[in-house]
Amino acid sequence: MTVRGIRKGYSSLIAGLDLFAEGEIIFHSSERSNLHTLKEFQLIDAHSPAHHHYRGLLTCSYFADLLDRAVEPCANAPEYFDLLHRALCYLDQNPPDLQAILHFEKQLADLLGLPVNRNDPQSAIRLLVAHCGNNHLLPTRKQLINALE
Repeated sequence: MTVRGIRKGYSSLIAGLDLFAEGEIIFHSSERSNLHTLKEFQLIDAHSPAHHHYRGLLTCSYFADLLDRAVEPCANAPEYFDLLHRALCYLDQNPPDLQAILHFEKQLADLLGLPVNRNDPQSAIRLLVAHCGNNHLLPTRKQLINALE
């Protein structure tokens, strides 16, 4: 979703908005485009520790990219929100690692109904790449894995 109305210097909405901030929003949906008008934002959790360092930011971005490619825009899908919420809360308390990435990929593949091979930790990403119909995830994932090593 793309929103407008927050970049104005006098906007009260800009204070709580940050990357991966969790909050409740009210927006006016545009019938002519995918540019909507944000009316209200109430911050619930900033998830600051999760993306305070480069590796955390890279991990959060990768998770968001996976969800963006796998889920329809503006879909009412609380199970996907819950997956990202749990991942961000985990990263608030723990440094990112390969196990967290593999777990997130497996959980997302399970939510999508993809048949993950439990004995092959890499099967989830192969299924997700096939499901999303492109290989754009692989360079981002490789960069993330390299940063974690």
